[in-house]
Amino acid sequence: MKNDDAECFRLESDRLTLHKPSRRDLPVITSELGKRQIVENLATAPHPYSFIDATNWFGRINASWGVSSFTFGIYEKTAADQLIGVISVDQLLARANPCPSLGFWLGHDHWGRGLMSEAVGALLAFTFERLNAPAVEATYLEQNRASGRVMEKNGFQQVQQTLLWSRYQGTYLPGYLMRCETTDWLG
Repeated sequence: MKNDDAECFRLESDRLTLHKPSRRDLPVITSELGKRQIVENLATAPHPYSFIDATNWFGRINASWGVSSFTFGIYEKTAADQLIGVISVDQLLARANPCPSLGFWLGHDHWGRGLMSEAVGALLAFTFERLNAPAVEATYLEQNRASGRVMEKNGFQQVQQTLLWSRYQGTYLPGYLMRCETTDWLG
């Protein structure tokens, strides 16, 4: 996919639309990633999270869109295109591990409604059907069991326990490496 095609590229599910975030989403991203409940479960997001951090992130996702990653904003269809989270698949060009990596976060006010499970399903369909990935990997911190459940609902299996870096906490914390093979997803 060419970079200029990104603006019109959308994934759809029953309740959600996933498309490339725009500059108008940066205030929501700044606000949500400024919340402890969100950022404490992410590996690399700084805290406090500033508008400059969001702007820098936006530049990185634009540069890599369709080349080494796809980053989608998550929008609830009933909410007039208001961003509620972000989901991405990246490391598409990694030669040592041809398995792309999944990452996501959802705004705190939208937890507990199955929206992230739905978004992950839509992104896995895209990754397996359009990108022909043999598998997708993801990690989550042990303290964030909800992310593990989202992955399990979508066919991910635990590969190993591991230590994961938490920039927010400034240390390595226990976590899990998960993997979803194409056959697990189809099942």
